[in-house]
Amino acid sequence: MDNFTAVTRDAIEHMVSIRGADMDIPDLSKELAQWATESVGTMAFDVRVGLYDDPPDKDTVKFVQATVDALALQGKLSRGWESLFWKFFTTPTYRKFCEARDTSYAMSQKIVDNKVAELKKMAEEGRAFDDNQTVPLLTYLLMKGELTPEEINMNSIGMFRAGVDTTSNAMLWLLYDLANNPKVQERVYEEVLSLISPHGDFNSENLQSCSTLKLV
Repeated sequence: MDNFTAVTRDAIEHMVSIRGADMDIPDLSKELAQWATESVGTMAFDVRVGLYDDPPDKDTVKFVQATVDALALQGKLSRGWESLFWKFFTTPTYRKFCEARDTSYAMSQKIVDNKVAELKKMAEEGRAFDDNQTVPLLTYLLMKGELTPEEINMNSIGMFRAGVDTTSNAMLWLLYDLANNPKVQERVYEEVLSLISPHGDFNSENLQSCSTLKLV
């Protein structure tokens, strides 16, 4: 959970830094999309995506953009004149789609391969995870051995693509609903304050106690 806490801290610090004189965030939808990208990337690949680095990592930005482009181009291929022809010959959009997919898969496979090498090194050095230790999703899938690294890469890309828009849009509407219901917003705020640790972070135990937040 530490990785997700770090993502949230970076996101909040960034949004605070860009607020205007009226305390408004210029484009909240864009900022939540960036937060979701970093969060879902952390979940799917067990690494920080790097969008809050200064400057952001060039390879990471390229990977994220390729993944986003592939999803948009896939939608374009499902409608319009190209939807009738791309299965029979290479249309301009289909060519761009293949390039974007190749880029995203190659870069994500590199992440998976690095994790495979890391786990192999741990095994050679006699280091192992405890039976009750929580491990990241990518590590868990590789340790299970039921999928090949290539299959895990495909699934990780799928989770990444599916998780960003859904997470950011859900959060945007959740915040909108809370803003329109100040009494509920205050209840959530008080509940969070009563449960967070002295340094202001959640852990898996106190998160389970957030009854009002769960209802929201």
